[in-house]
Amino acid sequence: MIYWPEKHFIPSERLRFLYMPIAKVACSSLKTWIITLELGEEATRNVEIHGVAREHLELDQHSALNARQILADRSLFRFAFVRNPWDRLVSAFVQKFIHHVDSPAQKFWRDAERRRTWRGWLNWLTAGWLGEPSSMSGDLTTLTFRRFVAELKQVSSSDYDPHWRPQHLFLGQRQVDFLGRFERLQEDFAQLQRKLGIGGSLPEVNRIPRGVVTTDCLADWTLEQLSTIEQFPGYQQFYTADLVQEVASIYAEDIERFGYTFAGARRTTPANRAA
Repeated sequence: MIYWPEKHFIPSERLRFLYMPIAKVACSSLKTWIITLELGEEATRNVEIHGVAREHLELDQHSALNARQILADRSLFRFAFVRNPWDRLVSAFVQKFIHHVDSPAQKFWRDAERRRTWRGWLNWLTAGWLGEPSSMSGDLTTLTFRRFVAELKQVSSSDYDPHWRPQHLFLGQRQVDFLGRFERLQEDFAQLQRKLGIGGSLPEVNRIPRGVVTTDCLADWTLEQLSTIEQFPGYQQFYTADLVQEVASIYAEDIERFGYTFAGARRTTPANRAA
């Protein structure tokens, strides 16, 4: 048996590569491309892409012995894509919480309510000495990005939902042969195709509509307010100076390992390195 994240890796022994997907880093688009290569374009129509990948392509579908052999096969070209952590967190918040029908949002709220109840009892039992009141109250529609970040600080990042789990945890210490960037997705995808000698286009999947709708900072807008927006500005408008630092502390290893800054500038990071 293999476990997360390796069980979600997608190998192609025919095309000689191993894709190591990271949630909220164009993985729907990249999986659609791979499904088209392996199963044909028909397999991508009117389906849930991640379900098709799970059922037909992921390493978890192989026997434990074969999976271990694939993971050990360094002749397979290993690749992954990473993203600015501040941008990725906003993207996850917007996509999974704005209409709060996805299970990640509902599970996040249930877990937060359990922690709030526990901290309330602890606060009462210790007369306020040990218990710290939670900022969570009301219902899910009252959640703001600021409160979302505050709640993340109460939990180990390894327990986060995969959509906002730190990216380095998806890769561990495994070597990658190519590390692409979401910020230059089309250019890096074209470079990846040249290295693999494989064609095909990269479709746009789950793209958040972008546009300038307000000059206000959105950090303290509730989900109810945000749900009225049809387009969303850049991730920078969700941050205040203190939130920039708080998110930096949560994703410190991603920022250091992959070389990001809040502004999006990055260090040159070799592709053939321990990712």
